[in-house]
Amino acid sequence: MIIYEQAGPARFADAHTIESGRAPRLRAGKVILCTGGTSRPLPVPGSGLTATHSDAWNLSSVPPSMLVIGAGATGVQVASIFNAFGSRVHLVEVGPRILMSEDRDVSGAVAAALAASGVQIVQDAGTIDRFERCAAGVRMVRSPAGGQQSIEAAPAVVAAGWVADTAGARTHTGYLPGGAAPVSCGARRCRPRLTAPTITLAPSPMMIRSMIIWPVTTSRAA
Repeated sequence: MIIYEQAGPARFADAHTIESGRAPRLRAGKVILCTGGTSRPLPVPGSGLTATHSDAWNLSSVPPSMLVIGAGATGVQVASIFNAFGSRVHLVEVGPRILMSEDRDVSGAVAAALAASGVQIVQDAGTIDRFERCAAGVRMVRSPAGGQQSIEAAPAVVAAGWVADTAGARTHTGYLPGGAAPVSCGARRCRPRLTAPTITLAPSPMMIRSMIIWPVTTSRAA
């Protein structure tokens, strides 16, 4: 195995050739892109007013309120931690329950523990229409079955999924066109002669364990 460090930005010269600023020109039958991941933005007006979970971890102080959109592993973790820090937290999920990828018993137990600790959980939230500025910080406007409603908070943190970070994968030859990068397992959205890589993004077992153990630990401490 040969490792090239500090090679600089890389690009496809053709379907099987990679060029970079400070590494040899490399050819291979198959090329695997391991570019990491990034938070999935919501394609709605005002999405630029929202923050990611990484932004939340980098806050220098605890906000008085927080809105978390997306109740998967990351969203639940953000909501539970900032609720424990003292923020008034709304956790919003457009699906019928939080932690949709987990068993219903797990989802129900975590939801009950979060609610008991003070987190305001909104399930079946309907369509997220837009975000806008308000006195509190950010207002999210949504349209559930009963009509339009809104929630305000200091920051609005979007945790609505994790996608492959292929924004920098560009080439002048068109083998990996801008805006057509693969974002899910088995995606094939490239021009002929280039097969999009299979990208697997699985939740961290440590994250899931901490998320499930947190309510149990809190109840024991009480």
